[in-house]
Amino acid sequence: MFKEISFVFFVIVLISGFFFIFLDSGETELNSSSNLQTKTSQSTVSIDLTPQSFNGKEFVVNIGVNTHITDLSRFDLKELAVLEINGKSIKPKSAPKLSGHHNKGALIFDVNKKPEDFKIIVKSFPDLELREFKW
Repeated sequence: MFKEISFVFFVIVLISGFFFIFLDSGETELNSSSNLQTKTSQSTVSIDLTPQSFNGKEFVVNIGVNTHITDLSRFDLKELAVLEINGKSIKPKSAPKLSGHHNKGALIFDVNKKPEDFKIIVKSFPDLELREFKW
């Protein structure tokens, strides 16, 4: 009986170790900290930003863009969004292609260090030329 219980315990530990070592993506979830919660800029176009993760080289920020007055396809977030860290401006290497009135996706920035104090600036949307989101 003891051998059977030991074997079952060993298998559970082995499987747990596999999941921990091989399936861990290395990403650090960021939005669980109170200072990295969703920031919103509301106007005729509403923009929501939520820092999501950092994997050692990429900083991922979820974005939602919503409106009921204009087609968003004319706005290119790769050109209109910028991450500022310590005075350095970084454009996203990837951003969702906007269309219609309601959009979700992720801005992905190449950074070599986990951002602490930073801001994201989004410009050239209707009503507010410049929107600053600070963490």
